[in-house]
Amino acid sequence: MALFGRKDKAPAAQPDPANEDKWALGQGKVNGQPLIVRWDVAAKQRCPDLRRPIKVTIGIQFPNPKPNGLPSVEDDEHLGAMEEALFAELPAVADAAPVLVLTTNGMREWIVYAATHQWLQSWAPDFQERFLKGRPGKVEATQEPGWGTFTEWTK
Repeated sequence: MALFGRKDKAPAAQPDPANEDKWALGQGKVNGQPLIVRWDVAAKQRCPDLRRPIKVTIGIQFPNPKPNGLPSVEDDEHLGAMEEALFAELPAVADAAPVLVLTTNGMREWIVYAATHQWLQSWAPDFQERFLKGRPGKVEATQEPGWGTFTEWTK
């Protein structure tokens, strides 16, 4: 189950499929709080990728969220470094990269689809040590061959 729970309203999308390296942006609400959804446009076009049936969720709670649940400036710096590491490391480690990013209610989740989950045993402990640093968060994997989470949040 996602850390964010049920969404109240589908995000309003502004996709740009002209460039496959682009990410689309959507906004909505979760329990009355702002929701920011970003997704890889190319992943949306090939969804589901049956070669990648494992959904990996990497999530973190913000230590200093704004009253509306979005990240503070301090949180943004940390989240940027965390995201940069995810995008740099995952293609080499797992032949995968984040395809969906959810930000709301004092948390951010990155969703990745991969062929296997075995790589998590060697990658996740170091990643958690570098970036979670005692903050509530998670790195978990589950079978999701139909990419249901990605499909739900990118309608």
